Amino acid sequence: LLFTNMDDRPNLAELLEWVRTVKWHNLGIKLGLENSVLEGIEKQYANNDEDCRRTMFSTWLNTMPQASSTRGELLQALRSKTVAENHMADEYQKSFQKRTHSAPDVPPPQGDDSFSPPPYKIPKQSNN
Repeated sequence: LLFTNMDDRPNLAELLEWVRTVKWHNLGIKLGLENSVLEGIEKQYANNDEDCRRTMFSTWLNTMPQASSTRGELLQALRSKTVAENHMADEYQKSFQKRTHSAPDVPPPQGDDSFSPPPYKIPKQSNN
């Protein structure tokens, strides 16, 4: 994943990769979701933390204004006293800083799994 800015909105795949807290309910509250919504998620998924976390993040991304659903807001919520996932926040932020200050390491293509598009051919123009 290539991050560009802490003020940017994360995507769901990024959130699921980096934020694996079991304190998803408290995190949801800190991110501005209503407690009743979070209780509904908890009831729907019978305390399956992974499904609850995914649904909470999806709800956050789909219902909150873009200005309040940023990586920076997420870091602040993770570091709050009620969530207290400081190490997770630090790792997420380090990854962001590492990826924005240096080119990502991309391994060279291996074997037949690599794909190269055919060369672009310029169409011949007729002289009518």
